[in-house]
Formats: sequence, C-alpha cells, structure tokens
Amino acid sequence: MPRETDTFKTTFDVMDQYIQKCRDFMDDWLLFNQILSGYASTGINKPQYESQFLKVKSKLAREHGVLKDRLGPDFRFSQDVLDVVFSSTTLEAVYAQSEVALKKLQSNWHRAFISINETLGALEEKRRRAEAGERVTVGGITFHIRKSKPIPKRKIALGSAAVMGVATIAFTVYFMRAFLGFWAPAAGEGINVTENMTDEQKVQTLLAVMKEAVESEDIDRIMTAISDKYSDEGGRGKTETRVFLQGFKTAGQMKGLRYALDNSQVTIEGDTGIVRGIDLIAETGTTTIALAIAREGDKWMVTSIGGL
Repeated sequence: MPRETDTFKTTFDVMDQYIQKCRDFMDDWLLFNQILSGYASTGINKPQYESQFLKVKSKLAREHGVLKDRLGPDFRFSQDVLDVVFSSTTLEAVYAQSEVALKKLQSNWHRAFISINETLGALEEKRRRAEAGERVTVGGITFHIRKSKPIPKRKIALGSAAVMGVATIAFTVYFMRAFLGFWAPAAGEGINVTENMTDEQKVQTLLAVMKEAVESEDIDRIMTAISDKYSDEGGRGKTETRVFLQGFKTAGQMKGLRYALDNSQVTIEGDTGIVRGIDLIAETGTTTIALAIAREGDKWMVTSIGGL
C-alpha cells in the first residue's frame, strides 16, 4: 500500500528531492559526453581526463541505482544508460574501437538522454498536478495537498492523457528544434559577404560570426557557419555536433565562454583552408581548436573542427 502525505511541506520537500536528483543525473550525463568528446582533442591531459571520466561514471552508476529504487515505476531511464556506462571502461578503450562502434555509442547516449528527459518531465508534471490538488503517486508515496471535490475517473483519465499528450508533443517539438535543428536558419544564412571581398576577408567574416555566436551562446548562429557536409575528427556530423553543443549549453558549460582569435592563423590553399590557434577560454581553462574550412559558392564555411 502506498504511503500518503497530506502536508504541503512534506509533499514538496520529497518531490523536489526526486526532481533535483533527476536534474543532477541529467547534468552528469551531459558531463559524461563532454569528457568523452573532449578526449579526442589535441594537447589535453589524458590521465586527468581518465580520472574525471572514472569519477563521473561511478557517480552515474551509483545515482542510477538510487533513482531506480526511489522512483519505482516512475523510473523511465532506458537500458541504454547502463549500456553506455558499463561499455565505456576507459576513454582509451573507447577510442580504440572502430568508427562504427563509436557512432553506436553516441546513438545510445542520445537515446538515453531522451529517456532521462522524459523521466524528469513526468516528475515535474506530477508535481504540478499535486500542487493543483490532485492525488498523485511517486515512488510508492501518494501525495495529496488538500481535499477537494472528487473528479469523475473518466475525466481524470482523459485530462491526464491530454496533458501527457501535449507534454509529449511539446517535448518532441523542443527536442527537434533545439537539439536537431528543425526550422533553424540554413547554412550560410546571415554570413554577409560581397564579391569585392578577398578570400581572407570572407574567412574573417566567418570567424566573426562564429565568435559572436559562441560568446552569445547562440547555437542556431553557430550552425549557420557550419557546412552541411561537416564531419569532425570524432566522426560526428552536423546534427550530432548540434546535439553535443546544445547539451553543452544546457549544462551551463557555454556560460562566459570566450572565443579568442588573437593567436589565430589562416592558411588558404585553393578552395580549402585551415584556421589554427583559436582559443576557447573558460573558467576551467583554455582549449585551443582548429577549423577546417572550404569555399561553398561565394562564402567560406566550416567543414570540420578539431578539439571540440
């Protein structure tokens, strides 16, 4: 029999703890991917990355068990979560795998991300319903703030189905827009060049767009500077890179990030080129990246990023 609480304070203390733990897990899941992706960067401290990776892996495994135990039937994480955690023994072992295996790992990570988000969304929806006076059960505890006039079961069922339907549609649209880039500006849009510009000037225009976009945390703007033919050194395409960057932003890792071009050097050979020495400066340190670029029509676009 589920336990029941009628006190406002207890209800929201307990439910908020569940929701916060789920949010913390989401943050760690994004950090896991950030460390995994960052390992491919040049000039990093690999032992330090391995140490961070082991810590976040251990925390994810531990918190997975805690959440599963506390949430019971409200725990909707997919099996992909544990599959990704336990199959990624070390960063070195992960990157020793084939390109196909790495892409499968990223695909599993994305599926797990969606299931974690769904769990969090369902908990937040139950909290809203409890606050409105409805009796809800989470993790074996039935929460009820105040007694109210009974609502016909059929109405509750239809209302709940409608709310969850709207929530599912809203989340799907959000995910498609924010993470997959549906209805976003096209590649090259907003990069203003003229026929009188030299190639060097056009590249500098591209770099200025990237700088403004990164420092304003504008993922759409970043993606307009990236070619549809993009593929980075880790095998990620444009959509996968957008998902990574959106997750990076969601975790708050882009806040205060500086995109410094002071030490950058541009080399152009025909219709391709490379920009070296771009510094991404964060509170935690500086990462230096390089951009592979190519001429596409009258503009230059980013075709690959090293060090992302």
